[in-house]
Amino acid sequence: MTKNMYHSFKNFLTESKKDKKVKTPKEEKEQTTSNSSFQHKKPEKYLSHLEDAIIDHGHEGVNLIANYLDDAHNLLTGHKAKSEYQVKYDSKCSIIFGISPETNQFFIAAKSAPHEKDFKVSHSKDDVQKNHGKDSNMTVAFYNLPKILPKDIKPGEYYSADIMHTSKDLKTKGKHVNFTPNAITYSAPSDSAEGATAKKSKIGIVIHTKHEGEDSQPVDKKTRKKFINHPDVHNIDPTLEVDPKNYTPDNMKEYFKHKDAASKLYKSMNPESLNATKEHAQDLHKYIHNEHKEGNEPSSEAFIEHIGNSFKDSLESSKTDKNKKEKTSKHTGKLDSTHNNSEDLDKTLKLHNHLMQAKNVLFHAMAKSIPWIHSLDGIPVSPEGIVAFGTDGSAVKFVDRTAYSKSADKKKDKGK
Repeated sequence: MTKNMYHSFKNFLTESKKDKKVKTPKEEKEQTTSNSSFQHKKPEKYLSHLEDAIIDHGHEGVNLIANYLDDAHNLLTGHKAKSEYQVKYDSKCSIIFGISPETNQFFIAAKSAPHEKDFKVSHSKDDVQKNHGKDSNMTVAFYNLPKILPKDIKPGEYYSADIMHTSKDLKTKGKHVNFTPNAITYSAPSDSAEGATAKKSKIGIVIHTKHEGEDSQPVDKKTRKKFINHPDVHNIDPTLEVDPKNYTPDNMKEYFKHKDAASKLYKSMNPESLNATKEHAQDLHKYIHNEHKEGNEPSSEAFIEHIGNSFKDSLESSKTDKNKKEKTSKHTGKLDSTHNNSEDLDKTLKLHNHLMQAKNVLFHAMAKSIPWIHSLDGIPVSPEGIVAFGTDGSAVKFVDRTAYSKSADKKKDKGK
């Protein structure tokens, strides 16, 4: 795409916020293991949807969204992107592994384990079998991951990863190899590079984050190349490499339609409009999630109904008159605020929807470059998402949050 055809999203803003810094994910806290003084950071469980930044950060959030949308558009048009993009993979078994700074030995642990009372790091085959069982995925990982460690890995250097499959999890159906690490089934042609590698391996993993001391960073290309290729390990690279041909003129037209609508709406809003949204952020997140789950478009009127229903449910669980009185008083104030700011809330929700639609266009164009077919209960679905890591330290996810409501409808139709 030529430069004069490039539409900058910066005119979306009424004033520059370049010097401000918004961090979407919270800083991780260090946790100490129960059987070692070796420390690692608490895992980040959730990443925010890009468009939700206007709810959490107001005008600062608009700037964050603008930068990410501009950057993804740049990526898809063949220009250099500032952010790092990784495909989001989801499994039930998230791990950390690397070299202990105390013993200089290879270690492995479940990434969610710091939240468990019986958390233990495994430094030996006896440890891992005792902690997780002889035939567990963790044990298979302990036996095989040392085979791919970078030769220059240092004590205290370790990685976060998701176990996607072991050899017993792989299934071949027709001409495709499949595995289901969580709800989603991943499929690839058996004769494709990913399919053939998966079939030969004993374990498949996605390594996504490097940790060293206080520093945690997404694994970059230079670091990823240091891992040794070994047939026993299907080392799935989550790095997104897009083909600009997948971003069609119709895609661009749709993207700019929603971008321009968002820009026009934003300029019509009072400067204080987003303050009302931030005040109800917690309720709005829950409400928006439920609406998209049901395939509905959010509105201020339906939001008011939502907080009313939530209040009734909360009141029923109250056991004392004092507690009921406190909840009623809090709800009355909340209700007054939503009624007084209903116009601002309505515009914000419409703005949120246009931003989401613009993001969806970019997401689906990027997703065409993902080498896996995704399905849920036999119904084709959108990939889990794409994570963008910004240069300002923020990270957000590009996800079509309406896709799974559509797949649920298809499942109902299929069952008829």
